[in-house]
Amino acid sequence: QAEKITKDLNPEYGSIQKLHTRNSDLVALCEDKVVRIYANKDALFNADGNVNLTATDKVLGTAQPFAGEYGISKNPESFALL
Repeated sequence: QAEKITKDLNPEYGSIQKLHTRNSDLVALCEDKVVRIYANKDALFNADGNVNLTATDKVLGTAQPFAGEYGISKNPESFALL
């Protein structure tokens, strides 16, 4: 386990119950909060420790919670598109 390849969300949000893609973002429906995670966006990073930069869209970006105090609880089957 050389590099961290996971994304941590605030544990106060509870566990992720459902993932849904919307436009070019990923929506994570947690027990107590709904979070938008930017996806398929170009990101620049240093691939080998040198100044050489590589562009890729295979990363998950910032997790931004939606306004409000709501989540999907432990009932992901209640999810419906509007």
